[in-house]
Order: sequence, then structure tokens, then C-alpha cells
Amino acid sequence: MNNFTSSAGLLEFDDLAVAQEFFFLQEWTDGLPIVPPTPGKVRRFAQLAGRSPLDVAGRAPISNKPISVEMVAINAVMAGCLPEHFPVVLAAVEAIMEPEFNLHAICMSTDGATIFLIVNGPIAPAIGMNGGTAILGPGSRANAAIGRAVQLLVANAVGRMRQLRMATLGHAAMYTWCVAEAEQESPWKPFHVEHGFGTTESTVAAFSGLPPIQVRNHVQRDPADIIRSFGSGLLATCYGVFGAVTASRGLVAIVSPEIAGHFGAAGWSKKRVKDAIASIQREEVSNWIKREESAGRKVSATSEPVSGAVRTAEDIFLIVGGGRAGSFCALVPLVEAQSGGKAIIKHIGGKNV
Repeated sequence: MNNFTSSAGLLEFDDLAVAQEFFFLQEWTDGLPIVPPTPGKVRRFAQLAGRSPLDVAGRAPISNKPISVEMVAINAVMAGCLPEHFPVVLAAVEAIMEPEFNLHAICMSTDGATIFLIVNGPIAPAIGMNGGTAILGPGSRANAAIGRAVQLLVANAVGRMRQLRMATLGHAAMYTWCVAEAEQESPWKPFHVEHGFGTTESTVAAFSGLPPIQVRNHVQRDPADIIRSFGSGLLATCYGVFGAVTASRGLVAIVSPEIAGHFGAAGWSKKRVKDAIASIQREEVSNWIKREESAGRKVSATSEPVSGAVRTAEDIFLIVGGGRAGSFCALVPLVEAQSGGKAIIKHIGGKNV
């Protein structure tokens, strides 16, 4: 007999298939099978994080309903997490429950905005997170399960899955979107160190991201030429520009080790790279506006001028990730719902793993 814990108490099923169907019909899943959240597993997760199951990890937007550590653990088990993954899940949940993250607006948006997590520090390699080949793809249990756990928690603690998935089209990252930075491949300080944390500390950063746009340049080696080749991709990140609504407020750029190597060899700092990206985007948007106006088309019907995904270089977040082979970059636009494109970064606590 299998036992299942829930906020309503204990459910019992003699057959796992029946339990899976029950969870699906209750809209407690994302459509994929889940791992039964037995009491022993849930307790183990909370113990590893050094927290009481009754501790409050955050409060749901709008309802202000408390979300317990136990509830987070239940969804982490369901998502397929291992106990050592749980401190990351818990910190990520604490991040997205911050008012500045504006979780409710992200969930209810029609544009497909979803939770994008970046993990830094010693915990990432310790639990087997992937920051290398196919960083945005499948293959890493830790990446997949952690990201899925946070998505399931939102659906089960904030509202029903169908009520919180209002995207017109949606995209695969709405199942799970969690990566580690390839810190050893970077010529710069790791992302979390850049934001004031120590090298021996572990963190998770939460963003409200739209689908990534992949750009590539296998020809140029000069940093300025590489970034210039990103022009069309940067224009595509200008979410809302064709509707004359400035909705994007930031950009995460994931550059491959090969591209990062070219930047490092040329002595380019992160700031210089960000400045160049912002400059090329402004140029692309300006040229697009000129083309539209020369064709007699009205560019903006709002009081706010048309702009790109970022207004200044400070709105750009830069990390290194991906396989060593290939000169690629993924551009992830951030949405207006997240205040000012601000990164919500949380220290990952709990016992060492």
C-alpha cells in the first residue's frame, strides 16, 4: 500500500496507477507522472533543509495564504527531486514569493512568462546540476526536478494549474527551467559573486523569463563583431515593440564558453560586454523605427516611447553556460511583471551536501 501526504491529510491507494490518475484528475500535476509524496520522504526533505515542516516559506500573492515548508517538500518529492535538491527548491520558492517578483502577474500573463532559475556556488556541482552541454535541454535530473518542483508548488499552493497557465501559446520551459552557471568556464566572477555573495556561498536567482532566442557566430573572434552579429536576435527580444508596448524590462544573456573565451582573451569585462549589447540593441531598435516610419507606418501609439528589452546595461544579466563546442548565445527577455528586471537572489541554506 502506498501512502500520500497532502495539505488535507493522508491519502491511501493500493495501486500506483490509480494514485497517478487521481493526482491528475485533481489537477495536482503538470500532466506528467509524479513520485508519491510519502510522509517519510517529505520529512526527510525538511530535515535536510534544517527546517520545521510547519515553517512558512512564503505567502501566496493575492490570498496571502502561508506556504509551509511541508507543502514545498510535498511538491519537490512529486517532481522527482532527491533530498539534496530540496535546499535549492526551498530557496527558489522563497525568492519567487518576494513581492518584487510579482508572481501573480507572471502566472496570469498571456505572453508565456515563467520562472527561470539560475544556481551558483558549490551546491550546483555537488548535486549534479548541469551548466554545460545542453544547459537548456534535458538530461540533468537536478535541473529538471528542481525547476519542476517550483512550478508544481506554484500550481498547488497558489492556484489550480489551469487557472495559472493563461499563456496564449506557452512553451516547454513552463514545465521546468533551472540551470547552473558554468563558473569554471567563465573569464569573469561568477554571477552570485558579482552580486555580493562569497565564492563558497550557494545561491539561486529567480527571473520571469520569456522563451530564449538563440543566436550564433562561428566566424568572428573580435568581441565587437560577435555582439554586432547578435543584432537581429536582440531586436527579437524587444517584446511588444511591434505592438508599440514596452513590456520587457531586462535580459539574461547565456554565452557559451567559446564566446566567453573570445571576450576574455580580448580583455573585455562584463560591464563592457553589457554596454555593447545595450548599444547594439538601441541601434537595432532605432533602425527598425526609421524603416517603419519611412514606410508610413505609425510606430508608437502609447505615451511611452518604443524601446528594447533593456533600457540600460544594468538591465542585462550575463552568465556563462553551455558546451565547449559551439559559438552560441541564448537571449532571455525578462517581462515587465518583474519589477525593473530585478534579479531576486536567495542564499541556499540547509545542511552541506
